[in-house]
Amino acid sequence: MNSKIKKYLFYFILIILTLFAAYPAYKFYDTFHEYGFSTKNQDWANAGSFFGGIYSAIFTFI
Repeated sequence: MNSKIKKYLFYFILIILTLFAAYPAYKFYDTFHEYGFSTKNQDWANAGSFFGGIYSAIFTFI
């Protein structure tokens, strides 16, 4: 492959990975944005567990 194709392929993969990584955060916001920010530590712990579970699986495949 020439360098121009490699460059476009790199950017394409980078964009796809960025969208793939941002999607869980978007879905979480889309589902729970109407409730506002919580003042309970347990709610933040649950959110951290959610993101940790999703993103650890995503980054394992990368």
